[in-house]
Amino acid sequence: MVLIQRPPNVFFRRYYHLRIWLAIIAITVLVEYLFELSGSPQMPASMLQEGRNAFREKDWKKAEHAFLQAVEAAPNSARTHKWLGMTYAAQEKYVLAEQPFRRACEIDPKEPDVCYYWGRTLYSLSRFEAAFRAYQRESPPRRGRTLLGMALALEALDRDSEAEKMYREAIRAGEKQAAADFEKFQRKRSAPGVPSPEILFDPKDLPVTVRNGATGDKRLIETMIAGVAVLDYDGDGWPDIYICNGNGEANALLRNNRDGSFTDVAALAGVEARGYSMGVASADFDNDGRPDLFVTGVQTNHLFRNRGDGTFQELPFPQDGKWAVAAAWLEYDNDRLLELFVVRYVEWDK
Repeated sequence: MVLIQRPPNVFFRRYYHLRIWLAIIAITVLVEYLFELSGSPQMPASMLQEGRNAFREKDWKKAEHAFLQAVEAAPNSARTHKWLGMTYAAQEKYVLAEQPFRRACEIDPKEPDVCYYWGRTLYSLSRFEAAFRAYQRESPPRRGRTLLGMALALEALDRDSEAEKMYREAIRAGEKQAAADFEKFQRKRSAPGVPSPEILFDPKDLPVTVRNGATGDKRLIETMIAGVAVLDYDGDGWPDIYICNGNGEANALLRNNRDGSFTDVAALAGVEARGYSMGVASADFDNDGRPDLFVTGVQTNHLFRNRGDGTFQELPFPQDGKWAVAAAWLEYDNDRLLELFVVRYVEWDK
């Protein structure tokens, strides 16, 4: 089986821009809340106010109910449809958000943000051609963020020359994010006028079975195992994989065989760490040039120092009997030595 990602970087950047979009929605809510509703006489002001209050409190069910009533009372009001779409979008329910945003843009393209929101929703659903057309419906002069949205949609459609032109227009319009996105766009381009290539992935089975020990009791720890770290533990220039396991099973250290396959060498390397492992963080904590490992788990954590000969030494580490789910190495005090941040979860008593 071959998995196809098309085009490169689109999906990561799409979700990155969705985070920005949610921030824009929050700002819109604040700005509109500062003004009294002064629309047409048919505007269901009390329903909108109730919905906006619920929106600000993140009471999505109540907000949705109020805006659905407002839409029913004023089906030709772009604002009511917009607020309903914003409620869905704030919950990342983009399939539901698309219809009210589309209706709002059709009713009144001059209503602030409605066509822009519609385009962003379509973009999040990977409907790039439709997203571009939605952005085009915004009444000119188009704002920088709309031009940026058009550029991103064109890039996703492999229409690179048009995308470059739109990026430049967004930059000229003062959209700050456009410069950073344009730089990424230029870095990934194969050559002027050449579409971005598709990236093909060939999935392969790994020689490890992750077991959570599910017995029907539905224990919480059964749902949270299998953290992963990628590291070059043997210094051969090829990435290896460490996978956490549960139910007393051994964790796996998968050595890269340089031919697309891996061999589990956890027992040989001394890093099985049997138990209920959750997460793993890899870094060179002792500054010897070799990646070490810290493994978190239920009631027990493990610190492994890389000896440099294909094996690890487990070092003493203070145990507190807590449930640790993740960890991160960082250098926060500028002493050139890594510190360790351990994330704990709930008190668990089986």
